[in-house]
Amino acid sequence: MMACSAIQFGAVVSGFYGRRWWLSLTPEKQEEHKRWYQERRNIFYGSLSAFYLTLLSYYLTHLEKDPIEKRRRFIMFSKDEQAALGHTIFKALLEKYKNELIPASDPMYARLRTVINNIGRANKNIFERTEWTVNVVNVSLPNAMVFSGGNVFVFSGIFDVIQNDDQLTFILAHEMSHVLLLHMAELFSHKVLEEMMYAVPLFLVWAIFSRWTALMLQLGSVFLHNILVTYPYKRRLETEADKVGFQLSARSCIDLREVLLFWELMDKYEELTKVKDYVIPALMTHPDHISRQRKLTCQLPEALKLRDQAESKIAG
Repeated sequence: MMACSAIQFGAVVSGFYGRRWWLSLTPEKQEEHKRWYQERRNIFYGSLSAFYLTLLSYYLTHLEKDPIEKRRRFIMFSKDEQAALGHTIFKALLEKYKNELIPASDPMYARLRTVINNIGRANKNIFERTEWTVNVVNVSLPNAMVFSGGNVFVFSGIFDVIQNDDQLTFILAHEMSHVLLLHMAELFSHKVLEEMMYAVPLFLVWAIFSRWTALMLQLGSVFLHNILVTYPYKRRLETEADKVGFQLSARSCIDLREVLLFWELMDKYEELTKVKDYVIPALMTHPDHISRQRKLTCQLPEALKLRDQAESKIAG
């Protein structure tokens, strides 16, 4: 990933200085280089085609079918690399919030462990060998994260929004679903592939246009790519995690109506904190809360069947 970022940086620098070198040449020298290029243009086109065909072949040979949703997705990291990636981000968060860590004796920890253990027991075929660690930080944002290896990271602000453990169950199940569906590895895989794809166009932009024009074109292309590709893609992943998290919660035998109520609470929270005043739908990485509630409402009949099956097993 660092190498890919270095390649993009190298494309900008080489394009910028390549343009300066070209403008410093005399017209005679420029014509001489043009003739040299014309004689070898097929080599350049062939090399460029081979480069992008290699990327396409790599993409197609690294498509995996998701075991839960059966969706084909691009994953370029091995399981060990995925675990290392999650561990690295988790350790970075611990370091960042080390002064805000709440002691393990706080009642929030017992509440979280009870909910996590309940999810694990209800979905033991999925979490059979998972050993959970829980960390809570004193931050007012209502947020939680789960990383590969069973590391749970919770902001205390979530307890100011939720009303009961059923809602907490869904929040944690949603975050666990991101791990089960390998969303982090998928996002980083796409990021690396995109940086490789855009290296050549980036070089050409900085080689052809003036510095400020090239900068505006680069920033504009990033902005458009985010609006048209990255943000919609991230919203789809969140919707997918909602669906699987809803299923995990249903097997935990919670009152599923509380999940629908939770999204209303989150919507009210954003109204009270004025967050909604600054939200631009096209720039959101998450779907809005009411649309998430509507989609889960459509999935409620199937989730109720899962809960009934789980309750029958317990009764039996």
